[in-house]
Amino acid sequence: MLTDTSTDEDGYTSTSHTPVIAFSTHEGTTVTACCADELPDPANA
Repeated sequence: MLTDTSTDEDGYTSTSHTPVIAFSTHEGTTVTACCADELPDPANA
């Protein structure tokens, strides 16, 4: 899980979470992928 926190000019802080999936193929190749859409912070939902 990647987490990004930012604060705007009004002092409002927002946090987004991006899922990351990692695995190895049968051939031994490691694959890492991030979800293209960020997820909102569930505490602010």
